[in-house]
Amino acid sequence: MESAAELGDMYYEGDEIPQNYKLAEKWYLQAAEQGDSYSQSILGDMYSEGEGVKQDYAEAAKWYQKAAEQGDKDAKKSLDKIHRRLQRH
Repeated sequence: MESAAELGDMYYEGDEIPQNYKLAEKWYLQAAEQGDSYSQSILGDMYSEGEGVKQDYAEAAKWYQKAAEQGDKDAKKSLDKIHRRLQRH
């Protein structure tokens, strides 16, 4: 799980390899589906900002919710922002 998140970071940041959001999303997704709250939160960020994926606030909220349920305070704050954004639309 941790190595998948680390690979996600490498592709997301372009650290030692060319930046590739699609591959970052693939590795974060693998880790997130195994319960990694860090990767869940990053996926929330990617969907919120449309980085390597189609911008999708509902999908972002789903991943932030999963991370927040595990105690990720930043994900909870991001989830609250997404909910406010969705209520305006």
